[in-house]
Amino acid sequence: MTATSQQAVHKYVQIRFSRETGVHAFYRELLLWAGRLAQYPDLYSFKRRLLNRLLTEYRNHLTLYQGISAEHSLIDDIVHQARQYEKILATMGPGHGPPSSPTITTCRPENRAECSAQRSHTQPLRVQAGGTGANSSLAGQHPAQNPPPRE
Repeated sequence: MTATSQQAVHKYVQIRFSRETGVHAFYRELLLWAGRLAQYPDLYSFKRRLLNRLLTEYRNHLTLYQGISAEHSLIDDIVHQARQYEKILATMGPGHGPPSSPTITTCRPENRAECSAQRSHTQPLRVQAGGTGANSSLAGQHPAQNPPPRE
């Protein structure tokens, strides 16, 4: 294998999807480096690499909700559905991507004020004294979250 062939294999193996460049750029780069390999990958291997290098969130959406698979889907369908999902995420705006893990703050004497402020926001809701009926356990929630009382 020549140095150029080795570089092509290395690049092809290292290609990763990124949200910044998007699905189409990822697909084009994958095609570019596949074309520079000594032997072009078979169709199934290319589709597997295309799907497996997408973010887990994309891959799960495509397989679970769109019925996409490397075995049964056309490359154009994989790319099209991935771009559609990308557009959906873009229109939803920030904060609608994969869930991030919560930040855990350890309460120490030097950050006591911060801990007590966090605790006051996370305490469970309590029933107001003397509350009865279906809505009594909802005291303190935002009004839009309370269901209308039944008559």
